[in-house]
Amino acid sequence: MEQIYLESFFKSGYRRLMKYISNIAHLDKKIQKVIYQRIDIIEFFQEFGLLATIKAFKVSKSTIYS
Repeated sequence: MEQIYLESFFKSGYRRLMKYISNIAHLDKKIQKVIYQRIDIIEFFQEFGLLATIKAFKVSKSTIYS
């Protein structure tokens, strides 16, 4: 199962996407660490599926889908 996150959120286009990325880049390092960890979890989920992700990262289903 592959999910498309950006297309549904950024319907207004590229400028809104770049503004969002710029805002993330200026966040506190602690918050960036959480964001990058969730990105790793989502990428792992897309490749290996739900059960493997829950076992590997010890996260709940809501962390993966939110």
